[in-house]
Amino acid sequence: MDMDRILRCYVHGQGDRWSGMCLDLDIAVDGPSLEDTIALLQEAVELHIESVRDLPAEERRHLLYRPSPLSAWLPYWWAVLRSSMARRPPPTDRFGASHNLICHA
Repeated sequence: MDMDRILRCYVHGQGDRWSGMCLDLDIAVDGPSLEDTIALLQEAVELHIESVRDLPAEERRHLLYRPSPLSAWLPYWWAVLRSSMARRPPPTDRFGASHNLICHA
């Protein structure tokens, strides 16, 4: 049975050093720009989901619900808190973007 799930992801960095993280699947990528890192993260998430799709249900469940450690979540929640208090998105020079990806799992 397929169902959609929103995955919380974020990208941060400066210049030619960017990192992206899917917090709900504990997947990380690095890229040379904001746009490239977003694309690499999307591709990594899609490949992960595709690779576990045909596994037995118990294994699939374990691999589709594996959140990142707290240390990875803290920068995300800090940026969310700052931007909500300031009522504006975080600056894109350091914290590129917060993304919700749709997971068809």
